[in-house]
Amino acid sequence: MQPDALTLPLLRAVARRHGLPGRRAWRLPQQGRVNAAYLLDERAVLRVPRNDHKAVRELWVEAATVPHARALGLRTPELLALDATLDLLPWPYTVYAFVPGDPAPAWSPPVCRALGHELARLHAYAGPPLELWRPEVRGDAYAALEAAAGAGRVSPQRRAALHAKLAALEAEGARTQARAVLLHNDVHMGNLRVRAGRYAALIDWGDAGWGDVLLELCLLPLAVSARVLSGYLEAGGDPGEAAWARLSWDALEWTLWALARLPEGDARLDSFRARLEAW
Repeated sequence: MQPDALTLPLLRAVARRHGLPGRRAWRLPQQGRVNAAYLLDERAVLRVPRNDHKAVRELWVEAATVPHARALGLRTPELLALDATLDLLPWPYTVYAFVPGDPAPAWSPPVCRALGHELARLHAYAGPPLELWRPEVRGDAYAALEAAAGAGRVSPQRRAALHAKLAALEAEGARTQARAVLLHNDVHMGNLRVRAGRYAALIDWGDAGWGDVLLELCLLPLAVSARVLSGYLEAGGDPGEAAWARLSWDALEWTLWALARLPEGDARLDSFRARLEAW
């Protein structure tokens, strides 16, 4: 048995266990590398971790985080069940309410603004960090630059210019350690859902962590981050001192590490090269 090839009778049994009719079930299109997902009766989504320790850990992290996020008012699917009995499936699994919507096709201003509002709510969480939430720390962008240059992805001339840029950001306070908040920690277009052009939900909480508020935005293009940050401030979020310098440092570090580590031929390389050109 494989997580990506569950039979219809088995899916029906899972659905009925959790109060659904079990009449219809099918696998959803690939939404990531960690879980296989199935739609049950058009009312719930079964998420099954692929069989490795990281995937199972992320299942527990997500299940622990989602109730806190919903209690703060975030739009994210409700956790309906966490089943670790291993009698129907040989892995623990979760069942979430189905939220109709599609992956965000573009970073429209209304979606960015709404995302900023949602993140301000999330970062207002005042409870203690769970042991499941890994601590996130600001990385060393200089080391990332050297790695990208060593991999041949940054020319010597570009390396010198980026080194000067990092030094300027550091002088502005880019390495300031701000207050730690609860992070979704994987905010990107694929984890947003929109409906009729409007923000509908933020999904996939398996990477939730605990760290500097601006680490939340480092996966986004800077122009998008600026719009999200505007919505964040509008909703009363507090990014702390030297916010733009910290955000720029984190985004540049992430981009450089991606360029250093992605293999030649990876479809994502071009987008990271384009992102670096923005600097």
